[in-house]
Amino acid sequence: MFYGRKQELKTLEKEYLKKNSLCSIYGARRIGKTSLINEFIKDKKSIMFQAKEVSDNDNLKSFSAKILESFDRSDEYTYSSWEKAFDSAISFFKNEKGIIVIDEYPYLVKANPGITSILQDIIDNKITKSNIMVILSGSNVSFMEKELNDKQSPLYKRITLRMIINKMSFDEAILFLNDYSNEDKTKFLCMFGEYPYYLSKINNKLSFEDNIKELLFNENSILLKVPELVLSNSSREQGFYNSILMALAGKKKGLTEISNIMNEEVTKVNKYIKTLTEAEIIIKRETYNSKRQTNYYILDPVLRFYYKFLLNNIEKIEAGYGQMLYERLKADIDKFISYSFEDVAISYIEFLGKNGKLGGIYYPIQNLIIDKSELGRSIEIDGIARDGDSLLVIECKFTNEKRSIRDYEKMVENTSIKMFEGIKKFNYYIVSKTGFDKTLTDLKKDNLHLISIDEMMSIQ
Repeated sequence: MFYGRKQELKTLEKEYLKKNSLCSIYGARRIGKTSLINEFIKDKKSIMFQAKEVSDNDNLKSFSAKILESFDRSDEYTYSSWEKAFDSAISFFKNEKGIIVIDEYPYLVKANPGITSILQDIIDNKITKSNIMVILSGSNVSFMEKELNDKQSPLYKRITLRMIINKMSFDEAILFLNDYSNEDKTKFLCMFGEYPYYLSKINNKLSFEDNIKELLFNENSILLKVPELVLSNSSREQGFYNSILMALAGKKKGLTEISNIMNEEVTKVNKYIKTLTEAEIIIKRETYNSKRQTNYYILDPVLRFYYKFLLNNIEKIEAGYGQMLYERLKADIDKFISYSFEDVAISYIEFLGKNGKLGGIYYPIQNLIIDKSELGRSIEIDGIARDGDSLLVIECKFTNEKRSIRDYEKMVENTSIKMFEGIKKFNYYIVSKTGFDKTLTDLKKDNLHLISIDEMMSIQ
């Protein structure tokens, strides 16, 4: 079943109303691009072609087969050129409105570097005289940016819609989880994030725990191949990338720390870090520890889980010991969920912000870590963002202990240091799994916002 993406579908429908158009749609793998496109074209006359990492002739052969299939022809025939193939595809629509989709466009360019120039000629001389919408999509984000949206690209001025597909919005992600308690919904998001590819694999007839066993500790699970799903467009040197991602699996780390763990030169590691960042597999997180520092973090929680718990245990899982391994790791998995709750809570706060419910534009939300502060102790704030002279401060806890007035007082003290001089308004948000005791609920401060998981999961 298809959930969410209302805004993206609305944008595509608006583009569809134009006489003809050329759209580029891209985003990281497992983000739901192909599902979105399929949902959009399901009731429209269209030709959908997915390129593969094969030769140019093999891709042309597959595209030809899709075109012939549209004409209800079952014979084998390959057009002599891409121009001839597009001529036939255009003729299929006659003068009706139609859509031609080329999914995984980077594979097409890899096999034929001149295809973008060929497509430029087709757009200029044929598509602009038709009633056709062309969609080019791809998972290699940096490649799509350079090939289609760079000023040097033959298609640069011809793109009429550029759509970047990100994770689902918080309210849409929880639609996958309607059959579960609010605590289990939260735990699923801690494990799978707002990625539709993962959320769609949840079996709502199974408990949270049984789903985790089935999806991550079963020898037949496709998610045991998650690095191949995620990294295939980014890397041929799997071993080196594995080492970087293993170094990052536990927590955020800086470039020097990663290099030291791997015992590799910083310049070499930085090259691979850049590739992973461009592919949106890892992200930069700015922290403040005496001075501003750049740390890196695995964005995808399943990938993070894989490198923390599964990579070194794959042989045991494939040999049938997955269930026993799960029981052995259960306490550590609970800690992983608790740690990941910070991402879920901040994602919820960001959702509130985008819907104008924070009273300001607080972006980006960063971490604050100071080992030795003027308070005579370390300071760690889960989320912090500034908008002019206003400050957003977030504390997240996924524990069985209710939050108390002590948590609020510590947040106030943490933000009393010199770096926050000039701030006139402090907005404190405490997000808690278990709720809040009477000392906190009786406080009645206008700038204190208490958010339970029940409130998070009831969002409309």
